[in-house]
Amino acid sequence: YNDEGVSMEALDDMKVLEENFGRTYTTHDPYTFGDPEFVLTEGPYTDTATVGVVLSSRLKFEASGGAFDGQVDGWYTYGKITFTSGTNIGWSGEVKIHEVNADPLIGTSLELYIPTPFPVESSDTFDIVAGYDGSFEQCKTKFNNGINFGGFPHIESVGEQA
Repeated sequence: YNDEGVSMEALDDMKVLEENFGRTYTTHDPYTFGDPEFVLTEGPYTDTATVGVVLSSRLKFEASGGAFDGQVDGWYTYGKITFTSGTNIGWSGEVKIHEVNADPLIGTSLELYIPTPFPVESSDTFDIVAGYDGSFEQCKTKFNNGINFGGFPHIESVGEQA
């Protein structure tokens, strides 16, 4: 109701089901880089690298460059990759596996969840953001951000309730 009269909106049953009410309680953090609740931004956790050997034209390749080379196995798993050169310039996706090989002759490999639109080529460059699996442990140790963790690590999961 306002000064001009009554205002009503008719919603069908399906529209009502699309509305978000409350929040979901889970052991994992619903927030990530850039969310105001997570507080941290991608900048300090972003590195740049160059594609070396292509292992699968649109899904898996070896890479190297700068700070990227110094990261531990899995550092970029679940991270965001954005190509900055080549035919996939501007395309972003999620890293499925970041694997550091102990053999220096075999490069650090990345495997993506979703294939790139075009084949990845040697010398393509990209920015890559550290991955976050949403666990309290990783929020606390990897990012020193446990105080801003948005999940509920101490609630029981469905399997633990039985």
